[in-house]
Amino acid sequence: MAAKKPHSMTDLVGEVFKKGGIKRSIKKAEVVVLWHQVVGPELAKFTTARSFKDNTLFVEVPDSETGTHLTIQRQKFLDVYKVKFGIKDLKDIRFRVGGNSREHESKQQANKDAGYTAKKHSIPVDAVALSKLSKDVTDLPEPLIQPTMRLARSLLERRAQRQAEGWQICEVCETPTDTVSEHKRPMCNVCLHHSKTAKVERAATNLSVQPDVDTSHITEDERRVAIYLAKMILTHHMQVLLPQTLSDPTFRDYLEFAAKCYLAHDMDKPIQDITEDHYNKLEPKVARVLGYW
Repeated sequence: MAAKKPHSMTDLVGEVFKKGGIKRSIKKAEVVVLWHQVVGPELAKFTTARSFKDNTLFVEVPDSETGTHLTIQRQKFLDVYKVKFGIKDLKDIRFRVGGNSREHESKQQANKDAGYTAKKHSIPVDAVALSKLSKDVTDLPEPLIQPTMRLARSLLERRAQRQAEGWQICEVCETPTDTVSEHKRPMCNVCLHHSKTAKVERAATNLSVQPDVDTSHITEDERRVAIYLAKMILTHHMQVLLPQTLSDPTFRDYLEFAAKCYLAHDMDKPIQDITEDHYNKLEPKVARVLGYW
């Protein structure tokens, strides 16, 4: 089914990261980026949300006294995340003294003025993904633009570093990975785990014959894996049906149905919206046999 139009702040942030190809990091990004909105402009001046891991948000503060003060208010911040933004995965917030301290910044500036700025080896990020993010981030409310872009660049830098180390991109969620599926295709551990669960396998089977079937019983990540598996099933069906259709035209309807289901998933459209104009996106030999090439 086509993606829903974003209607909340978290939807907007999520949409930006989806368009930028950072699907797996959407939930983490929302928690980090929305810190500014949770605590307000005054606290946001000297605190920086850095990462969200294992249901915990890590926030940098300038000193231990500030950390202690904010720790006392931790439950209030958690409630804002849950009630105002609907984020239920966040269970804890930890405050750590870090790069935001005035002393740290003063030292950095002093080193810079003295000509001692460290040269950090960096690997160029995906220019296309960064360009898309830069364009889409302008749709966000003004307070979210800079933290979203900063986090997006950080995630893309991490991806570039992984790829430079020989990691491949998961074909489902586009996360760098050093693991592969049983089909020897790059797949991250999370997606690989989902692909082996009975509920995802059943969903994939159902989606291969009914692309618009209800999948509310599985999560968004699981649905993404199920669609990937459904497309693999349909690709196999088309490979089997292709020679059969060539020798016996009565198989054409079966081949066309498999192709139509595949296109519905590949183009993220309801199956009833797939028209003859879309068949040119199929593998050429399949499109030719069906008469659309």
